[in-house]
Amino acid sequence: MAADQAAKLAAVHLDLFFHISDREALETIGARIAEILSERVVVYVLRRREWSVRSVAPEGAPIPSIGQFAPAFAQVCAGE
Repeated sequence: MAADQAAKLAAVHLDLFFHISDREALETIGARIAEILSERVVVYVLRRREWSVRSVAPEGAPIPSIGQFAPAFAQVCAGE
């Protein structure tokens, strides 16, 4: 990752001040990260011990299989 990309990622924030859902917030953050990286971004959220997709950017991009991320998710679940 280039230094300018890292700086832009560090500056990503949510500046929407009205009542928005968690999904809308994650869609906004995901879209901003995808724009900076020029890569597809998929946001998974762990709820009740189950991972689910909450955002895909750009919209309509294919979603990778959850199995591709199983080792990383297992590591996250093992932590607090």
